Amino acid sequence: MLSEFTFRLHTNYVPSDGETSQIKQLLIKPQIELLALDEEIQRVQGLLNDLLLNRDTLQETLKAHEALISIPRRLPQDILQEIFLRCLPTDTNAVMNCKEAPLLLGRICSNWRTIVYATPQLWSSIHICMFDSDSLEVPFDLNIDHWTYQELSKRIGFSRTQAVRDWLNRTGSCPLSISYYGRPGLPRWNSTGYEVSPDRIMEILSTFSRRWRDMYFRVPAESSQGLLHRLSADDVPILRSLSVTSANSYTDEPLLDTSTTPMIPPDIQSLSLLPIPNMAMFKYLAETRWSQITRLSLNCDIHGMSTSVKLSTTLSVLRHCPQITHFWLVARNVSEPDEHSTLEGPSVTLAHLRSMTISTVINIQEFLDCLILPSLSSLAIHLIQALFENDVLPLFINPFISRIGEQITSLTVDCSNENSQEYLRRCMSYMPLVRKVHIVDYEWFTMPSRQFARRHRTDSNYLLDDEILKMLTPANDVPTASVWPDLETLECDVDAVVSMKRILEFLEARNGKADVGIAQIKRIKLTLNCLIPCMEGDDARVCESRIAKLREDGVEVDISWAKIGGIHSLSAWCGIETIGHQEW
Repeated sequence: MLSEFTFRLHTNYVPSDGETSQIKQLLIKPQIELLALDEEIQRVQGLLNDLLLNRDTLQETLKAHEALISIPRRLPQDILQEIFLRCLPTDTNAVMNCKEAPLLLGRICSNWRTIVYATPQLWSSIHICMFDSDSLEVPFDLNIDHWTYQELSKRIGFSRTQAVRDWLNRTGSCPLSISYYGRPGLPRWNSTGYEVSPDRIMEILSTFSRRWRDMYFRVPAESSQGLLHRLSADDVPILRSLSVTSANSYTDEPLLDTSTTPMIPPDIQSLSLLPIPNMAMFKYLAETRWSQITRLSLNCDIHGMSTSVKLSTTLSVLRHCPQITHFWLVARNVSEPDEHSTLEGPSVTLAHLRSMTISTVINIQEFLDCLILPSLSSLAIHLIQALFENDVLPLFINPFISRIGEQITSLTVDCSNENSQEYLRRCMSYMPLVRKVHIVDYEWFTMPSRQFARRHRTDSNYLLDDEILKMLTPANDVPTASVWPDLETLECDVDAVVSMKRILEFLEARNGKADVGIAQIKRIKLTLNCLIPCMEGDDARVCESRIAKLREDGVEVDISWAKIGGIHSLSAWCGIETIGHQEW
């Protein structure tokens, strides 16, 4: 609308009385037109609303009818069951949580729920996490008082115990894969001494022992109340894998006793005893031929046994394992001085051994010299140097790693002592063909019993820093002189004190260099220390662009900053990561 006052609009001009009357007269016609437009909009809006309502009604009808003929609805039950089985986790047992299969599948519709609950294979694996509701100590990651914690944990514990029973009752006759992670509590005392509540989960599990196939126990020794002790090999006829790790214990009672008939059948394929409960079990292991065993984990810290006897007995065990492919040895307790330090028996040839992990505080050079390992390619050695004289990096490991160094393609390195970088440099010189490097903390080597949540680990001795990564970065002028030219995977489970600039230089220097003998990094997984600054602004955009280019070239880049927290103490996922860890 044009008027003689157009040029006065949007100014601070104050009209006179005559001009005010003139403006009011000018607005009469536009106001009438505006009312007419509003009425027309209401009429058209009503028509549009009717059309939208009709459209929505028709669309709802169409969707409902299309759902009747949808492909998932028409799939035969056996196909659905196969799809459901593919939804189960592949590297761990199924977790008792409605966010994962099989419980999640039963919440989709009544038909699926019927099929899920009628398919025993879906329930044949389970991860159980329990905790001591009578504990006097509230987990530090729960911001609640003691009374609230007790009430909450009792309710969760009761419902979870009933859920375990219901879950296993759905398994039909299927072989069972079970991991039981029991959180230890504090000791409770009465007038007669130590008092232990019965472990309801162990009681439930024992009733299904004839269908045990793959079993993982990480529970306090006192909680078993002898249930495992009463089982024999006849009670576990299809047992294939057994892992028994004693969690934080307040009694001397072993979790597994073999003073009578051992529960371990001679045809078992995977065995982990951390620790070996007693000398009787150690003797049984050394005298039995384990023709089928491929994975063996032993903690030979038995009270009263000398070092030479420990290692001689371990060699005897290995002689009876002709098919072994993975061996894990823990010897962390200092023994009494040996009267006879020479190990008994000839050397042991382990033709199929591919992976070996050793965590020791004692000199095992003679033990290592007795091992002939033509197929060894994966090595992890943890030397507890704080207990060695003068805290000097032990030299006994040199002959071994120099002898087998050129076979090693996968190396796991501990970062928890001051000489870790020296050991890593030594490995660089002795092991030129390494393709995978995994940096861990000391607890990785002992399968920690106190790790109840998936929390990121920190350590004051930072092994991976800019200096180490620079050593692994090929020089532009002489790329063929690079350390570990075949390196393809670098993973760090602890805080890495390394800059994003150095990481990108490392990755880009190894990208597209196959013609000069430098392998491309296929996977890098780092968690950076919280002190490493995050990139911002233009630097962040450039960094993201460079990472995107690396990913386009096939590099899997997983870089994050350390965070506090993780899985909740009462979560059904507690302990699940340690079960997978036992499978190397």
